[in-house]
Amino acid sequence: MTFSLQYDGNLLIDLELVNRAILNVLMNAMEHAKEKVILNLQTTQIGIEITICDDSSGFDEKTLQHATEFLYRGDNSRERNGHFGIGLTFAKEVMMKHEGELVIMNGNHSGAMVLLKIPFVSFEKNLKNN
Repeated sequence: MTFSLQYDGNLLIDLELVNRAILNVLMNAMEHAKEKVILNLQTTQIGIEITICDDSSGFDEKTLQHATEFLYRGDNSRERNGHFGIGLTFAKEVMMKHEGELVIMNGNHSGAMVLLKIPFVSFEKNLKNN
């Protein structure tokens, strides 16, 4: 794991939901990785980005288009492993609840990559929600 945490902003998050979303993505990566999973947390000017990459064969084109759809499973063999096709859907919903986004893609060299983005909130919005 690598961390880069230098920011000047406010985050307003439901920690339990965000932790579960990250864990869902991380568990998927760990299951499909050949040997390595990388979790990177960094800040940008607009928020935080959590990137989870693995060294699997990556997402096929159909999965890239449909992976965040409720009950979608990339291949039928996963059904036997207790997967129901809700992990990435849940993670996407959590990001949307936080006005962020979830992006799935294949890495530059190989493997799957999932990017979770959560924007900073303004001081006024932070006061309004407390």
